[in-house]
Amino acid sequence: MPIKIPEKNRLSIADKKMFDQFLAIKTHELSPYNFANIYIWNCLFEIFWYLIDDCLCVFFNNSAGCFMYLSPLGQSLKASVINQCFGIMDEHNANCQLSRIENIEDQELGFYQSLGLARSPKDGDYVYSRLKIAELKGNAYKSKRADCNYFMNNYSFVYKPYSEEFALESIGLLENWIDNRKKNNSDQLYQYMLEDMLKVQVNALKNYLELGLVGRVVLVKGRVAAYTFGYALNPDTFCIMFEVVDHQFKGLSQFIFREFVQEMRAYSYINTMDDSGLKNLEKVKISYRPDKIIKNSIITRN
Repeated sequence: MPIKIPEKNRLSIADKKMFDQFLAIKTHELSPYNFANIYIWNCLFEIFWYLIDDCLCVFFNNSAGCFMYLSPLGQSLKASVINQCFGIMDEHNANCQLSRIENIEDQELGFYQSLGLARSPKDGDYVYSRLKIAELKGNAYKSKRADCNYFMNNYSFVYKPYSEEFALESIGLLENWIDNRKKNNSDQLYQYMLEDMLKVQVNALKNYLELGLVGRVVLVKGRVAAYTFGYALNPDTFCIMFEVVDHQFKGLSQFIFREFVQEMRAYSYINTMDDSGLKNLEKVKISYRPDKIIKNSIITRN
């Protein structure tokens, strides 16, 4: 009997309900396992999906090649589904070595290794006790408390929910933030990363309501000086997707992070995603004393 070829579907916001249902089948700890964190990349990739044997399979494709953004979503992983997914990627890739599945969680590694597939590490997600960040108690957080206090004592500010009225100012803040980093780091790869960041964050800002993102801003003298966004990753963990701050205001970064975390009382943990291999970002995330770093893997064929 010939194999039935599934229908290819281009990702749209209308797919959110279906994606949420598949994502909820299992509890996920890695930040990519959320519809918003899939959809926002459609400004850089052609994102399409297939339903293969009751599994939702998501692919990213651009001029550099095609890969799966995350493991197939469903009740169980199946060798036949993985084989078909690699076949789909191979059809798009001139070099089949580009075919891969990214963002594999530790609990699924055994399955992939049983198929004889290879694993390589990827930057992991930083996870913190919500209460530790909300309170910033003890000597370990002394400098963070001091920064928060400095901001609160020296600036007239308003902390409030994000809304569309702040979109243009927020995008302007982001553009200035990126321009400043470009001036201070001439590395070509970093420059490309910043350009991608601009497109992805603007996409999120424009679609935050439909994507179910939670956003906050800090206004200083009536203008947006910082914003942050996040989403519920699982019933116990809230993920902070991004934070952009005007660093002329000392302590503002520490302040908005703590305030946002304080609000998330329904969750025990805060996931701040990975460090993108950037040493300065790694240093900042380590300085907040993560409780754990969630391992992440990429699966390829030997």
